[in-house]
Amino acid sequence: MPIRTLFLLMLLSSAGVMAQPSGLVGHWSGSFIRSGNSTQAVTVDVAMSDSGLVATVAIPEWIGYRPTTGLVEITEDVFRFAGPYGRVSVVLDSVYGELVGACGFAQVHLKRAVAPTLPAVVRRAQVFDLGDIRVEGAVVRPVGSGPFTTVVLVQGRGCGTQEGFQRRPEVYAQHGLQVVTYNKRGGEGDARSCDQVTILQHAADLARIVAQVKKLPGTGAVGVIAESAGAWAAYRASAVRPGDIAFLVTVAGAATSVRQQQLDCATYYVRDELGLDARCVEQARRYTELQYGADRAAVYAGLTALLDSARSTGWIDVLDASDIPQGEADIDALWVRNNDYDPTADIRAFTGPVLALLGGADKIVPWRENQARFLALFAASGRTDRAVEVISGAGHSMEHGHQLRDLGYSAEMNAWNTYFKFDRVDPRPLALTLDFLRRNGLLHAAMP
Repeated sequence: MPIRTLFLLMLLSSAGVMAQPSGLVGHWSGSFIRSGNSTQAVTVDVAMSDSGLVATVAIPEWIGYRPTTGLVEITEDVFRFAGPYGRVSVVLDSVYGELVGACGFAQVHLKRAVAPTLPAVVRRAQVFDLGDIRVEGAVVRPVGSGPFTTVVLVQGRGCGTQEGFQRRPEVYAQHGLQVVTYNKRGGEGDARSCDQVTILQHAADLARIVAQVKKLPGTGAVGVIAESAGAWAAYRASAVRPGDIAFLVTVAGAATSVRQQQLDCATYYVRDELGLDARCVEQARRYTELQYGADRAAVYAGLTALLDSARSTGWIDVLDASDIPQGEADIDALWVRNNDYDPTADIRAFTGPVLALLGGADKIVPWRENQARFLALFAASGRTDRAVEVISGAGHSMEHGHQLRDLGYSAEMNAWNTYFKFDRVDPRPLALTLDFLRRNGLLHAAMP
């Protein structure tokens, strides 16, 4: 082989053009990049398995999602693996330990790094006795004997399993909390239908679980972090066993009644999320009111007529499957008829600290009506350990999607400021929750 050709091959190999699987193993830290000035932090951990190289891709702030894991494909000089925004394709600069490439709509730049050391947590399975049934759960806590301030995580409408919390338990535990999750009654593995389980039943279950959690070794004050409709169950549970729940944090949970929340949702979601006209809004609101009617035959006939329009115009998207009867016999099983709950009295009766977090772009639990209601109830209590915070730009899931942003022209900078905002799980709910717990002496100030 001519010397010049040999030298060229050596140069290409050192620059990473010839892919070497072993050179990819390890921890990588970097960003997705868009429009030259927009970044989203990402980490990639690559390990060798029996099936080949496996890449685990995580966006650290996405505590509501598990990392994306999959096999690495190697074609000549390109490494490809699954990522949260689609397939990632990168080449390796083996001289400096950097990966560059793209994920379709954005560039990717990763650097070899030392994996961060996170506070250790311990996870153990737990079974809770609900009286007539037992449900599986889990306890995640920091290493040590405690006592630890404890939060029971409560999911929203429906009967989801504890897997729905994704990485939240581990993240809360890394900040010094003991975290309890459980499979809701009527969910996976339960013979009964979720549609038959009411807010009052979920509340009774939560009250039983809190009572059992209080007896676990190393448990300090026990509070609840409840999402969406789970907030209604949390308010009611606090009244079922007064004093057991020491504090409440609600995330996108309504302070209004179920009926009013459904009416507000019919307005905001149909008008602003679906972009439909006033006639559709009026029909959606009429549908909500009609579900409470006493004459079942008349209710079914009226709902059926409205559903024809809902399907043709598209506002049916505001309805859950449990809002749509399949026949007259289903009328009494409609979710709103079984859950005609108003939390006012239970919020007023609660004696502990409360933090209510609302999404500024939430069309399901609109922030204006609920902020006003919370503030009125908090003011009436005369307590100073209650607060409501509106997370600007956040939807019902406390997430906000990809968006091109124009911040206008800055004369001082002599520049027009535009950028691409990546899809984000908003970090403010976590930060505000931890700050709330510290202010109320429930989390040591030295914790991160």
